[in-house]
Amino acid sequence: MEFKQLGSLALAFFCLGAAAQPEPEEWKESEAPPPPAFNASQLIALNMPPYVTLQVGVDPATLVITPDGIVRYVVVARNAAGSTTAMYEGLRCATGQVKTY
Repeated sequence: MEFKQLGSLALAFFCLGAAAQPEPEEWKESEAPPPPAFNASQLIALNMPPYVTLQVGVDPATLVITPDGIVRYVVVARNAAGSTTAMYEGLRCATGQVKTY
């Protein structure tokens, strides 16, 4: 798995698009679809603090902004030994809440 270094503001950029959508007073999260397939060779690296040994990246093809203001994506983490895990997450930009599906 190779990580492309494009900066840690990738998800913040997508939150700008989600924030442009008005949020109703009675907010309710839409049902999450099944996790999309991801491509480990297309990951955009997220900058991690120097003391973190994990490499973390997001596949840009999995980024989706839903009408309810949630940015959903697949994040992939790899440790120094080479073990890899993937998580399907949602970020509610209006409140900064993150949910792992």
